[in-house]
Amino acid sequence: MQEKRMHTLSSAFTMIELIFTILIISIVASIAIPKLSATRDDAKMSTVAQNIMTTATEVAAYAVAKARIEPSFSSMSRATKVMINYGQADDTGNYELDIKWGGEDECIKMKVEDPDDNEAKLTVEKPNTNSNLCKRLQSLIDDSSFPLPLRGSHVLYDN
Repeated sequence: MQEKRMHTLSSAFTMIELIFTILIISIVASIAIPKLSATRDDAKMSTVAQNIMTTATEVAAYAVAKARIEPSFSSMSRATKVMINYGQADDTGNYELDIKWGGEDECIKMKVEDPDDNEAKLTVEKPNTNSNLCKRLQSLIDDSSFPLPLRGSHVLYDN
């Protein structure tokens, strides 16, 4: 009678293979996680920059439609309300809006100059800062849009 030989093949990983697998996964994770975090931060910053430009547009539209300017930005702009709700802005109620970013309470300051004058305009100030995040946000704001006339010879009203 012939003896049957059984060959058993090990289908399990060896300890070395497991260590290499874990090492490769850790290297990939250490590269990918910071990239995902940076992408998320860039998206938040782009949203704030867009809200700033939307605020400017909404304030100008309000000034033209109502033929007046309110001391509070949040009463003229929904984008301002969003930034305030997320803690990204403070509405002083005195024709000024302070945008916070990168640890700076006044990363960008929007204000209405000469609100009672016939030549009222919306301006944006970008104070000097040491915060790189604030500098990046400031770079996303299009300076060519400002000062934005809210009244005067540049703004025509239909009666």
